[in-house]
Amino acid sequence: MTATAPYRWCTLYVDAEDPSVVTAELARLLGPASDLDVFTPPGFTVEVRRNPDHTAGPHFLDWPTVVEIDALARVPDTEVVAFVTRVIDHLHLAAQRVAAESDFVGHLPPPDHR
Repeated sequence: MTATAPYRWCTLYVDAEDPSVVTAELARLLGPASDLDVFTPPGFTVEVRRNPDHTAGPHFLDWPTVVEIDALARVPDTEVVAFVTRVIDHLHLAAQRVAAESDFVGHLPPPDHR
């Protein structure tokens, strides 16, 4: 089981005006967040916040909410991909548009441009 540097982080861009909606939805999957909208499931840190680069443009990098996912160094790459995929799928089921940016984006569900 390999754990490599390119698999330590992933940013999800979510087309949701209010980050608290995304936080509430992720709480259904990951359990309660801290007061700063940070989740700490085993092996990961997941933070929901406003996209600091949000411009209201058409590209997913401009979507208003970001979910930053960081994996501990000991988490195998395959588990990172599975975890991030589970988060994306959960947000899709909640009718959220989601696109990922990471070094392993080719192993994740495609961006949602509905």
